[in-house]
Amino acid sequence: MMALLVGAGFTSSPLPAVAYVARWQGLVGKRFATAIAFEQALGAQWPVRLVLIMALFGLLQCSMAIS
Repeated sequence: MMALLVGAGFTSSPLPAVAYVARWQGLVGKRFATAIAFEQALGAQWPVRLVLIMALFGLLQCSMAIS
């Protein structure tokens, strides 16, 4: 039960954090608003690119069934 609660908290915690940093009204109609919000929150673009590269590696790992 504790693992479920911690997992749910970990999964749902980015939403309020990003909502606090970047108001959704300024992101409406923009492409890839999540990346824009991360960039505004961190003040740099390299962390956004790092997250995207790691996501690409994760997709490749899943598609190739590499563990």
